[in-house]
Amino acid sequence: MIKIENLTFNYPKQKELFNSLDLQLKDGSVHGLLGKNGAGKTTLLKIIAGLRFPKDGFCRAFGYDTHKRYPDFLKKLYFIPEEFYTPSISLKEFIRDICPLHNNGGNVAVTIAGNDVASGEFRTVTGTVTDIYYPDVLTDDSPSLVQLSTYSVVTLDTGSEELTVGGWGAVFEDIEAQKITVEAISFDDVGQS
Repeated sequence: MIKIENLTFNYPKQKELFNSLDLQLKDGSVHGLLGKNGAGKTTLLKIIAGLRFPKDGFCRAFGYDTHKRYPDFLKKLYFIPEEFYTPSISLKEFIRDICPLHNNGGNVAVTIAGNDVASGEFRTVTGTVTDIYYPDVLTDDSPSLVQLSTYSVVTLDTGSEELTVGGWGAVFEDIEAQKITVEAISFDDVGQS
């Protein structure tokens, strides 16, 4: 449950966004947050996530005072802003991090930017990961970078073609990945999302 009582908030040298706001969101329910630009929608979400602190009043989520940012609270609630920076990772790091999700039925949508191996042209493709291949690893767990030090390939379905993606120095694959961006991760079974 998320409970906000008598919450007042403003940014320095600006008028109050919230003045004595009371709100209660019960577990298992779905809510929408609507309002004009600058009305405080994102700020309210940041207060709930413990990233902004009220001038007065309090916000509790899952029984925790959100402004204290307890580790157990941070394990339960995530705030993903509309825009954020994602560092580039290698194909091997991508496989290490995504493999457990893929192996557990996750649908992983990615955008891959890199060189077309046949033409040498730079290209960007978006699609869903359909297969992850790395030899000599007989586990469903996340493979280590040492285990991935040999030939590793990701197969991507763009909707119009199926492409193989290799890392630096790719020769046999369709694309040599330079940048991988995870666009979305979903599960067919809603209970796992």
